[in-house]
Amino acid sequence: MSGSGGDVYVFYGDIDLQASVMLSTSLSDRAAASALDRMGLRVLADLGVDVMDVYGTIGVAVGRAGERELRELDRYGIRYERDIVIRALSSPGLPPQWTLKLIGVNEAQEMGLSGRGVKIAVVDTGVDGSACGLEGKVVYSKSYVPLEDAEDHNGHGTHVASIAASSDDRYKGVAPGASIMNFKAVNSRGIGFRFIIARAVTEAAKAGADVINLSIGGHPARKDDFLSRVVDSAVASGSVVVAAAGNEGPCNGNKGISTPGSAPLAITVGAVDRNGRVTCYSSRGPIDDLLKPEVVAPGGVLNDGKAEDAVIASRPRDSGHCPAVGECYMACAGTSMAAPHVAGVAAMLLEAMGKETAQMRPISVKAAIVNSARDLGEDRYAQGYGLVRADNAVKGIRSSVNAQQIQQPESLVDSLIKAFPAAIMFGGLMSVLSGAASRSNTSRDSLVTLIRDLFRSGRITLNDLYSLRNKGILTEEDLRRILS
Repeated sequence: MSGSGGDVYVFYGDIDLQASVMLSTSLSDRAAASALDRMGLRVLADLGVDVMDVYGTIGVAVGRAGERELRELDRYGIRYERDIVIRALSSPGLPPQWTLKLIGVNEAQEMGLSGRGVKIAVVDTGVDGSACGLEGKVVYSKSYVPLEDAEDHNGHGTHVASIAASSDDRYKGVAPGASIMNFKAVNSRGIGFRFIIARAVTEAAKAGADVINLSIGGHPARKDDFLSRVVDSAVASGSVVVAAAGNEGPCNGNKGISTPGSAPLAITVGAVDRNGRVTCYSSRGPIDDLLKPEVVAPGGVLNDGKAEDAVIASRPRDSGHCPAVGECYMACAGTSMAAPHVAGVAAMLLEAMGKETAQMRPISVKAAIVNSARDLGEDRYAQGYGLVRADNAVKGIRSSVNAQQIQQPESLVDSLIKAFPAAIMFGGLMSVLSGAASRSNTSRDSLVTLIRDLFRSGRITLNDLYSLRNKGILTEEDLRRILS
């Protein structure tokens, strides 16, 4: 056809099954003009539009036209549109991520929170700091696995870190402003020894991790086992610890909660699918007399390998134990995926809290997450308090922080200190509380209020609270009221 300047346009005509061939240099102008005529687009040839291709079976011609030609086509009532650029995608056909929407993360991020300034320690198979969305985010890296470097040769740890804090545009993490501390304690085969994990958790707390994510688990589990004690110690030192409940639910042997998810002070997380229902593999509680898990979060399922039903996040560039999704990601399912969602929410809450004392931070975060969870109407030992909701938790923590900024009248703790200074100074507190514990409900309410004030003022510790619980002075409900 005759040459014409201008941009490339798509022109719409009648369907002509005879003009099913695509134009090429081997086709004559007469053949092209005949095809255009049958499609009702002969005017293109008359106007000198540079016809580049014809698709008779869909009634479309492609050509280059200038403003003059377009004005004439408008007069003839020919429909056309400028061609668009199609870019080559590194990961074609990527399914959308459903997890953040399910737990209100987008709303929480719109409140200006991203976990900025918060350090999340990932105790796992390592973290690939060059993976999509994790570039420049790994601020500490150490391996506790004999004969293995700190790199992730499995993929699990990188996937977990990405869920918590990836800044990747395609599959953004819950807290994209947070940084990652890589504490490798599980080997390339996904196996870790308890004593090595315990050392990594301890060192993470010492190194100043604000949040420690433990997407790991083993049996047997008890609330006072080795790892549970290590976790409670880390929480008492000021770190929020989030642990996976385990993948031993009804369809996987029903072994119950894994350790370290059995730790009383950990936030233990079960898994839900994309429809917000607790998955069959998610471990159920209780563990001893503790309600576990406390909450559930997106863990997904792999239905016939369908990535859209699982949790998609980054993978190392040279490995990955789950089905690959494009060049950067993989699709995994499990309570391992649920836990870092909550770790990311915890990072957002810590950012919102600001300078609250180190001892109060983990308890305030746990209380905010538990108290704002959405009841799914499922069994209590499957869902705990329900589905974590980042937006509601942020609102709760901000209300709490604002309330603490208001000057309060003299509390019961001040009254007690004035009346019984020696009892507090020389360890008589336990006997004083023991006597009050057996009194009326009114006295009991006062007792709980008193202990809460003592704890919040820093005069008794987390370990003291659990000692009171273990001695029968406090019930589980009392403990929850004190920590909320």
